[in-house]
Amino acid sequence: MYQTLIPSEEERQKSKGMQDMGKGWFVWVKGRMEAFVNVIYQFYTRLALLAAWAPYMLILFVPAVYDGMMTWRIKRTNFDYASPVLHRYSVRGTMYLMAGLFIAFFIPIALDPVVIPMTMMTCCVLVGLTFGNLQKRV
Repeated sequence: MYQTLIPSEEERQKSKGMQDMGKGWFVWVKGRMEAFVNVIYQFYTRLALLAAWAPYMLILFVPAVYDGMMTWRIKRTNFDYASPVLHRYSVRGTMYLMAGLFIAFFIPIALDPVVIPMTMMTCCVLVGLTFGNLQKRV
């Protein structure tokens, strides 16, 4: 990328009469390219953290879904109330957390490493609540 957008010192010296042209511009472009490369680096670092935590989240996700399904079956047989409000808020909360996590992957600020696993844990619990409050189908 640098070779395409920023001329080297040798290329500047070869261009007689234009060697000082764009000095300020090239400094700005170089800064923007470094910022872009930093965003890409942070994205891959956060993706690696997500991938490292994913197997452990499976340990929480599977019991949460199982508990939700068993709660749903119990509510189906003993006429307990399956809350549509709680179901909808759980679905929306999961969607908002996933969208927020996706956006946070691209934000060029320092992100606490605890944010990613906490978001994943919260999503696991919300998915369990979603399954536990599905509407009854007799």
